[in-house]
Amino acid sequence: MNEKITEIAHSGGDLTGRLDYSGKDEIGEISRSLNAMLETLQSIIKDVCNASDSVLSSSNKLVENTKETASATAEITRQGVSIEQGAATSVQSTLDASHAINDLYV
Repeated sequence: MNEKITEIAHSGGDLTGRLDYSGKDEIGEISRSLNAMLETLQSIIKDVCNASDSVLSSSNKLVENTKETASATAEITRQGVSIEQGAATSVQSTLDASHAINDLYV
């Protein structure tokens, strides 16, 4: 039993190993408890891995959405500059027309 526990302890994180002693004595109870603990740890680690995968997927989607938002913001900025230039041209044309009309009456 000690050899199997040592093997599991030094297996590099492999929690699939189980103790195969099934006696009705205290050693059998310890074996069953250790097997149950390994089962629980294995389940917890699977849940953590699944959650980690989900977080990674969400993070990737967030990065893509951020890139799209940045691109849309840049386009809106470009359009704003174009509108500003058009408005400045309109104002200048209006001023030029106003001066021309004033020159006619002077």
